[in-house]
Amino acid sequence: MHVGPVVTGQVGRKARLNGPLVVLVGPTATGKSRLGVLLAKALMAAGQPASIVSADSRLVYRELTIGTAKPTPDEQQGIPHAMIDCVPPDAVFSAAQYAHQAYGVLCELWQQQILPIIVGGTGFYLQALLQGHNDALPPVSPNPTYRNALQTEIEQSGLQTLYLRLQAQDPQRAVEIYPTDAFRIIRALEIIEFSGQKASSFKAPALEVPKNQLWFGLGIDDRTLLHARIALRTQAMFSAGWLKEVEGLLARYGPQAPALQATLGYPELVAHLQNPGAQPLSEVQEKIVILTRQYARRQLTWFKRNPAILWTPVDPWLAPALPEPERARLDAAWLDAAMARIRETPGML
Repeated sequence: MHVGPVVTGQVGRKARLNGPLVVLVGPTATGKSRLGVLLAKALMAAGQPASIVSADSRLVYRELTIGTAKPTPDEQQGIPHAMIDCVPPDAVFSAAQYAHQAYGVLCELWQQQILPIIVGGTGFYLQALLQGHNDALPPVSPNPTYRNALQTEIEQSGLQTLYLRLQAQDPQRAVEIYPTDAFRIIRALEIIEFSGQKASSFKAPALEVPKNQLWFGLGIDDRTLLHARIALRTQAMFSAGWLKEVEGLLARYGPQAPALQATLGYPELVAHLQNPGAQPLSEVQEKIVILTRQYARRQLTWFKRNPAILWTPVDPWLAPALPEPERARLDAAWLDAAMARIRETPGML
């Protein structure tokens, strides 16, 4: 792999990025993490060191393990993983912060002649890092009076009222925010109220877009297969102790912790733990399944806008009771095709 000059100037400033990278994207529950590890191992077997860089807004939080399907050490199979367990659950972590930190990781990997494989499904993280769109800090100071008024409105009418308002006033920012993320919804409305501009209109000077990017996508033709996989995975999370994990997080950090507000499934379990009689746990689980399906649909919609992505339908992998030899055959076929595309792409190796 040929790597040119890595960084000129401080990380976070506009700089020359000359290293190649591979990106593997797709909706949740399609097997990105597993195939990313297999691709890294195949590259290393071919003599090219490789490392995983996560692009998942859920995996950045420490202590959120079960409900985020965070890859275990066994699942990582000895492949280095970056941008996992970066911040505590009570910290706010923006796309701009992700881009800044991940940019530094990429530069370190290129300097060591290691090929980064960016794996994830958080579109606005990838956009901030790789497509030249980076959130700036809006010139709007927090307004406690306005925020308290919105908190009162949430208590009286529900958070969905504010989320629908944000969808009407700034649909681009709304699609980037989880519908139960009260902190970011309030902040976006605050920016609109006091600046007269959409929160999504504030952009910082972007990092220079890396020139050698090769994008692979895991898509789905029959969404009923993905829906079934999501339901099975959600059940497995509950069986593994997800509710107990949330109970511990709630005790340590409180219900207002950003990770517990913004991470798929966690707000619903927090609400259940705070008021167990409001809804049976079985109904909460079904609600999380539905929300995960909706999230997967939004992810597909986001990534389908990128013409650079080379798509592979994962339907065969999602077949019920797939025999292990057939899974191995599908893995090998995908790896062969991916490795061939990497070898034939100028500047990748």
